Amino acid sequence: MAAQEEIARLKGASHRVFLGGYSQGCGVALDTYLREGRQLGLGGFVGAGGWVPCDKDGFTGIDSAIARLIADPVQRLRPLWLMLPTDDAKFVTWQFASASLRRLSGKLPGLGLRKVSGRGHGIGDWEGDFLTEFFDSLLAEKR
Repeated sequence: MAAQEEIARLKGASHRVFLGGYSQGCGVALDTYLREGRQLGLGGFVGAGGWVPCDKDGFTGIDSAIARLIADPVQRLRPLWLMLPTDDAKFVTWQFASASLRRLSGKLPGLGLRKVSGRGHGIGDWEGDFLTEFFDSLLAEKR
């Protein structure tokens, strides 16, 4: 379901719509969130095994979209959580993923990073636990 359709279903409550993904889907969904989250007022992002896209890697225009999101007084506070395996030697290496994070580090108060090790890229049930923790943290904020 497209984000706009979900926002319409929620009668305009865009802050209740979250994007996320795993691996390549994390990178692509994060690209979408960084470009559209501010305009749509999305609630946040949660992903695993991905990276922060950049212009030089073929995501043309994403660097300026990131700058706009960082400058937005509301959207920059929304949660953006990533679980990244530090021992992924094949798909999204820690060296690549951590270097991509430097553009966001210290600029987004809602940025949460969970480093995991022991399973390589295939983080298995850790992803489900991470998602549960993410949504539990949102519920705790409401209390």
